Amino acid sequence: MDISNPRGIWLQYPLSEFSKKKPFLIITSMLYLCNAINAGDTYKRNTISLIEENPDIPIYKIGFPDHWNRESIWR
Repeated sequence: MDISNPRGIWLQYPLSEFSKKKPFLIITSMLYLCNAINAGDTYKRNTISLIEENPDIPIYKIGFPDHWNRESIWR
């Protein structure tokens, strides 16, 4: 599978160079792959729960942009 050119648009907003070098891109890529094998719901729910249960952790430091939860892949 070539993930350098995935099918469809899965990120609507361009990532900053900072975000491209942080775990956000890997985490979102894993969600994309999980969606491809119909396992994305659990992964997405668990990731969102982890973020919501730890509001004191600044997720921007791992590359999450302000609008990450508006991306269709995360809705």
